[in-house]
Amino acid sequence: MVMNTEQPKRIPYGMQNWEAVRLDNFYYVDKTRYIAEIEASNSYFFFIRPRCFGKSLLMNMLRRTAGTRP
Repeated sequence: MVMNTEQPKRIPYGMQNWEAVRLDNFYYVDKTRYIAEIEASNSYFFFIRPRCFGKSLLMNMLRRTAGTRP
């Protein structure tokens, strides 16, 4: 019998730092492929989501992939 010593992935509840989510073994659904669609769009986006649903994390991810720092 082989024991799994790997830490289970955690849920990033309330986290706002995309870099930490990616590096610290949290579950993450990669949606970076949509960045090109957002950039190519000629309209405004209004992100209406429930509390703790990843709005700040999305904005942090967009900032990081654009190469800017907060």
